[in-house]
Amino acid sequence: MTEGLFSEKTKLRAEMRRRLKDHGPISRDQNSLRIEEHVLNFSAWREAQTLCLYASLPSEPHTRRLMSHAWSVGKRVALPRVQHPDEEMSLHWVHSRGDLKQGPQGFEEPRADSETAHLSDLQLMVIPGIAFDRQGGRLGRGGGHYDRLLDRADRRAVVLGLFYSVQEVPRVPHDPWDQALHWVATEEGCFRVTSEERLKQIP
Repeated sequence: MTEGLFSEKTKLRAEMRRRLKDHGPISRDQNSLRIEEHVLNFSAWREAQTLCLYASLPSEPHTRRLMSHAWSVGKRVALPRVQHPDEEMSLHWVHSRGDLKQGPQGFEEPRADSETAHLSDLQLMVIPGIAFDRQGGRLGRGGGHYDRLLDRADRRAVVLGLFYSVQEVPRVPHDPWDQALHWVATEEGCFRVTSEERLKQIP
């Protein structure tokens, strides 16, 4: 990563944190309900029998209802586990909230004895982020865990990012190793973004 790109990403993360703080908990709750409805009606969600989700942080679109819905209709749900910032993210099958515990990184994650999920088994990957653009760009929290995970994922899996519309920017600063989204869900709906191949061609 060049010094310029690092600075751009740092500034954008700070701007997004300000936007999310201004967004407020009431707006986040209301918009999260809309996002969940859009996801539940999304064809890739309806068709997927195996999927990756995440336990949302307070500033992120809520995912608890999505988890509960997936379990209620018999979908297999994998969640990420990261025990140390320098470790690779792993995915594990979870069958209820009882399979989760508070992890060292500040979010709920699968218990240590949870069964490992293989990336080749996943049909849909639902992931968070700090910012997004309409070219498939996604800015994470800076650890690179999801980018490394998506780089190893089955190319047939649909990658859906969950965001509030206030997190949209004209263009996310992009390093060669940053992985692209296929679709984005906000309170305004689910929409297709530029393919990963197109994103990698953006200078």
